[in-house]
Amino acid sequence: MTDLQKLQILTHSDSIRQHCWQGPPFEGWGEVPQERTRLLQAAQRSLNDGAAAAVVFVSGDQHWAELHAKRVPESAAGGAAQVLYEVTASGIFQNIVPDANVTNSNRLRDRSCDDRGSGPPIRECVFPFVYGGTTYTDCTWDDNDWEWCAWEVDSKGELVDDNWGYCEYASDELAQTTFSNSTHTCG
Repeated sequence: MTDLQKLQILTHSDSIRQHCWQGPPFEGWGEVPQERTRLLQAAQRSLNDGAAAAVVFVSGDQHWAELHAKRVPESAAGGAAQVLYEVTASGIFQNIVPDANVTNSNRLRDRSCDDRGSGPPIRECVFPFVYGGTTYTDCTWDDNDWEWCAWEVDSKGELVDDNWGYCEYASDELAQTTFSNSTHTCG
């Protein structure tokens, strides 16, 4: 069976609930955790059984657009660990604002970091950033014993106060390659 033959579109009646959302339980499948677990394990089984080449959920609400990836751990019900993806599209012209304080560990990022060595790597590195007069376009080892980046910059692109964190290993990022080209947009 070719990957094209394996391509499946999953639909269900509750398209406003996000499947891979990892944040406050409102407006998401976090309100119905057992059903969410069953749905994610069914998708995981589809991948493990070769019935699907990939699983991408399309959902809405939460008032912004974003991409998610969730690594579903190995289980007796779902089989081997798999990565599931989701596109949330209701807020197509609105993005997460830094002061919204809405964390989502499954939000796809080019590079992720923690908060100065505290907590999981759920913040998105901001590139480029300026530190000590030098502009960085990737995580740096400068003035530290571990790779780090800024997760907030001012209008000049300079690191804001202590808003930096240790970078996640690039090999552990759920998105191994990313593409961004603002010269080719839809409209």
